[in-house]
Amino acid sequence: MNIMQTTTMARALYRAQGPRAELALAEKIRDCLEQGRREEAEEWAELRRQTQELRRPRQG
Repeated sequence: MNIMQTTTMARALYRAQGPRAELALAEKIRDCLEQGRREEAEEWAELRRQTQELRRPRQG
């Protein structure tokens, strides 16, 4: 998944679930790791990082 897709997906998820989006993503990451799907877990982790970025205050 490229950065534009990740950012778009993160925004949509955050709009739909608010702060609960991070919890949902953390659960996805954990589930993938438990099932040995490391590459998929990394994609979910990037999505989580993008979601966290959306929560940060904007400067400027």
